Amino acid sequence: MIKATKIQKSFGKTQVLNGISMNVEAGETVVMIGPSGCGKTTFLRCLNGLETIDSGSVQVGDLQMQSGVNPSPLTLKLLRIRLGMVFQQFQLFPHFTVLQNIMEAPRHVNFMARHEAQELAMELLKKMNLEDKAKSKPRELSGGQQQRVAIARALAMKPQALLFDEPTSALDPRMTGEIGSLIRDLARDGLSILVVTHDMGFARRVADRVCVFDKGAIAEEGEPESVFKNPQSNALKDLLTETRY
Repeated sequence: MIKATKIQKSFGKTQVLNGISMNVEAGETVVMIGPSGCGKTTFLRCLNGLETIDSGSVQVGDLQMQSGVNPSPLTLKLLRIRLGMVFQQFQLFPHFTVLQNIMEAPRHVNFMARHEAQELAMELLKKMNLEDKAKSKPRELSGGQQQRVAIARALAMKPQALLFDEPTSALDPRMTGEIGSLIRDLARDGLSILVVTHDMGFARRVADRVCVFDKGAIAEEGEPESVFKNPQSNALKDLLTETRY
């Protein structure tokens, strides 16, 4: 589904990604962990074209971005449709209702008729148990509710994968559990899921595979039970000690 090959990215003289390669299969949930500043979020942003790559390539299905070649607006549009992004701060439109937030992209990017977009939005709100919040503004919702609206908005574009940046950072344990269950359900429906998190317990519960980032590279990866029970890299050993996991 997703193939990243030798991705390198620098900001000025600071190298953030140092030749990262990763394959993600359909229906697979890959969780990226590591200390702050190790490149996890930058890698997500490179995948869907929010950041340009200095070298390497990204392939999503039959779409490809290659370093040194500016992707066309159509390629970027199709890439971002296929890779839905759920941001850490949700980035909901504050002046729109919940329903309008979900309808906006299908109407103006996919040119969906208003009644079809509204029907789709209500179906997604029902899936998120938020039908009664359709006319609410984002400021009237809890953090967990805003998170689910952000997921519904991404799903409205019918992506093949979802990219999550710190999905539980502002949530209490109960809401963290609910988001974890939702992510597992989405993966069972065939969506590929990539998650950046600092929550080791969450990573262990939702991941099919854990990738440990350190200094812009993947220090180790594997199934969560194996990785957490028998860490091989100093990066993960330090992380587990710091978080007392």
